[in-house]
Amino acid sequence: MAYAHRIEPGASVRLEDFSGQVVEIPLEAGLSPIQNASKFYQRAKRLEAGAEKALELEPITQTQIAALEAKLAGIERLSLEELRTQNRSIREKGPEVGLRFSSPSGYAVWVG
Repeated sequence: MAYAHRIEPGASVRLEDFSGQVVEIPLEAGLSPIQNASKFYQRAKRLEAGAEKALELEPITQTQIAALEAKLAGIERLSLEELRTQNRSIREKGPEVGLRFSSPSGYAVWVG
């Protein structure tokens, strides 16, 4: 932000990106150019952290999807009588109270 003193608050700025293309960046009227830049950097940092976390969770999610698809395929192969038998055994156990989830950090989360 070497040229921040040349930028009027609230205006948009036209800058070159790393590939040499000109990009227009709108600035918030109530913030100085330095504050606007800081806000953009913080947002970029947050988005990068979220993208990294999503990449970490992708293999786990793919495994869960594969397990659920296998379970669904098994249910689809059952005959009507086998489905009725399973339904009866589920009713005999009684309803499960709440839903159980695992948080990304591994904690058990119960809802309901």
